[in-house]
Amino acid sequence: MPDNASAVADRGNKPHVAVLANSGLGHVVPLLEFSKRLVVGHGFRVTFLVVTTVDPTPAQDQLLNAPGLPHDLHVLTLPAVDTASVVPEDSRLLACVCLIVEASLKSLKATLIELSYPRALVVDLFRTQALDVTGELGIPAYSICTMSAKMLAFSLYLPTLDREVTGELVDLPGPIRPEDLLDQYRWFLYHVSRFPMAAGIFLNTWEGLELCPLRVLREDSFYRQVPAPQIHAIGPLVHEDGDAEGLRSTDIESFAWLDRQPEESIVLISLGSGGTLTMEQQVEMAWGLELSQQRFLWIVRKPTDASASATFFNVGRDEEDDPTKYLPQGFQEKTREVGMVVPSVKYTWNKDAQCSKAKTEDSRIRQISKAETEDSDRQQMTWIAKSQSQINGKDLIKKISLDRRSMNEDAQGINDSDRQDQ
Repeated sequence: MPDNASAVADRGNKPHVAVLANSGLGHVVPLLEFSKRLVVGHGFRVTFLVVTTVDPTPAQDQLLNAPGLPHDLHVLTLPAVDTASVVPEDSRLLACVCLIVEASLKSLKATLIELSYPRALVVDLFRTQALDVTGELGIPAYSICTMSAKMLAFSLYLPTLDREVTGELVDLPGPIRPEDLLDQYRWFLYHVSRFPMAAGIFLNTWEGLELCPLRVLREDSFYRQVPAPQIHAIGPLVHEDGDAEGLRSTDIESFAWLDRQPEESIVLISLGSGGTLTMEQQVEMAWGLELSQQRFLWIVRKPTDASASATFFNVGRDEEDDPTKYLPQGFQEKTREVGMVVPSVKYTWNKDAQCSKAKTEDSRIRQISKAETEDSDRQQMTWIAKSQSQINGKDLIKKISLDRRSMNEDAQGINDSDRQDQ
């Protein structure tokens, strides 16, 4: 049999799964890594379905068009959604995501039929509307969650809590406050209420990180009464294919600078793919780094007072690449000998994983997401900004050596006298 015929036959014998991702790199990356594992480690064929807008982000395009993707992983873009026509101007982040999903799913049924009814569809947490389509077509559907096991436990019980509590949940005492966790409560409740419709939940965590919460979810008599499918811990799902994608000139410059620094002397400051500081927070961070005289590599983004999620839909697009326009005057000159500032627009997604393994780095300041705790031998300072970071920050305090709470609660700015002394 000719080689090409063998390849076709081999592809036909492999189980075919479709994966439907969410918008935002923090969701796309783990689902893409999950798809790679299915292909490389388990012999699947995967069609990675991407929901896009009429103006997709450069960062996401770079990730999904990387030359190193496995042969049996096919990226398929659903018809683009015009956000201006489906999302009201005053909509908050979660509402934007969900409304875009509803508009894009009009083509999902036809797409799944064209794909000859995949063996299963794996959907992101905020894509549960797709479960109606898979139910109609008789395709098993699984939900994949990027949240922590502790957050999942809260989410599974939330529908019961919502039914039984009289009044507002924000009035309940305790460390879990809905206003800290949820952009728009009703949308979140809608999706987690649909978890029981799935054949199973894939969770981006692992036993070594969250043994107790996972055991509670699976074995505790209380949670056995909560409607939920089987839960599979499959993490950590972290993007690390740097060599396959190549390095840009800024990457090479950063690593060359790191190589010139003493061993274990660098603090990496990176607030994720879309995390954004306010102008006041940005200034305080700069002053803190300058006064500390600590060696640092800062992945910096233009500040905004609008929202901590302001760049969720436009990572890498229209971002200011000149830090002198939004950092304190003279900051880079004063810290030139000990620090390096890299605009986020010039910072490739994969480089964060590479930096975390660099020989010179011994601590990180991160917007807290649960998957970022995998390098537990590194000192980490938590930056509680939005979404589930309230829970993750509290949990990380118990595991990692140092905690930096939200500026809105505990952080105190540098006083004027200290600044004048500089």
